Amino acid sequence: MAVRQESYEWAGGELQHILFLRYVVRSRGPMMSGVWIGIRTQFASGDKTSYTCWPPASACSPYGSWYNKKWVVYEDSLRLLREHYCLDQPVPSGCALEVAPYWVGLKLLTPAGAQGVTLALWDWAPVHPARDTDAERYALMSSGTVADPSQFLPEASDPVELLALGPFATLAPGDSVVVSFALVGGPDASSIRDRARLAQLMFDNGYDRATPVATSLLASRADPDCVHLVWYTPEAGFRARVERRESSEPWRSIAEVAADPSGELVFDDRSVVPGHRYQYRLAFRDGGGTAYTDETELLVPPRPSTSITSVRWSGHGRQVEIGFALPRGASAQLMLLDPSGRLVAARSLEQPAAGKGSAVLEVRGKLAPGVYFVRLTQGADLNVRRVVLID
Repeated sequence: MAVRQESYEWAGGELQHILFLRYVVRSRGPMMSGVWIGIRTQFASGDKTSYTCWPPASACSPYGSWYNKKWVVYEDSLRLLREHYCLDQPVPSGCALEVAPYWVGLKLLTPAGAQGVTLALWDWAPVHPARDTDAERYALMSSGTVADPSQFLPEASDPVELLALGPFATLAPGDSVVVSFALVGGPDASSIRDRARLAQLMFDNGYDRATPVATSLLASRADPDCVHLVWYTPEAGFRARVERRESSEPWRSIAEVAADPSGELVFDDRSVVPGHRYQYRLAFRDGGGTAYTDETELLVPPRPSTSITSVRWSGHGRQVEIGFALPRGASAQLMLLDPSGRLVAARSLEQPAAGKGSAVLEVRGKLAPGVYFVRLTQGADLNVRRVVLID
């Protein structure tokens, strides 16, 4: 048996976040039956800039050594396995998404047809006694069962994930079977889904963006101050109007967009109100009339309140890493106070982004064990959290 891997990727636009993997398996021996083909992988993700050494170690970051807990989700309708590295268990509350915000996904592109799908997960530390031979792994791959990721919590090191398609009825000498996957990355679950759909669109059209397909939505994201939308069109020079409405109100045109050289139409709506729900579509000329894309609906999330979300001591009390949320991108200040109100450490946040963030306060000298208070202020907003330092 011979296996050939082909990889495809594009620079720019949404496609820069996708890697296409095509596997061609050719029989060089006797007739084979019941063949399964899959990927066994370990993903690595996290904030590399949070470490002053590599590989990550507890001594060079307030976050500890490796991110060896995973939040794994499988979406059967998309045949998409997506996962997020977590700082700690339980999942997902211990994930600390602000520390390692990016998701990664593995999508099966080849239609299942008469075949089934296998999804399996197990710990790698560095080997699993029931998974350390090819025969054992193939038996697992050919089981045709989809594990429930919510029931899997890794005990140590990096979990291994396996996604496979099969069985293919027969493979005669000289015959080949082709199975394709896509690796996708993104800052949140919705972007992973959108890029998985784009990968499927590319696969279905022979990896040719010039293949005539309907103008369609590629990506969407709603933040408290902005809705971000990306459509794709195969038509060069394509122009359209962005229309928006709330609930049952009439549609109204709010902007004009034009396709860039990659075929993407990008629009950022900064006139949204937090907590409101909006519908969007494109309107464009089609022959002698007007045509529209499918509608997409997004709920704009409320602005976060000024709050301290986490506190983590390190360096034997000489550092404290503080997670926080800010409602707007204005200057803020973090302070560490002792029980008498004496200032122990402080840090100004001159240009923070709205939303979740983190910062480290450096303490001069060694603090005595006891109760301390973390204070976060932004304008008139104030949040105080009580923390305990244990020797």
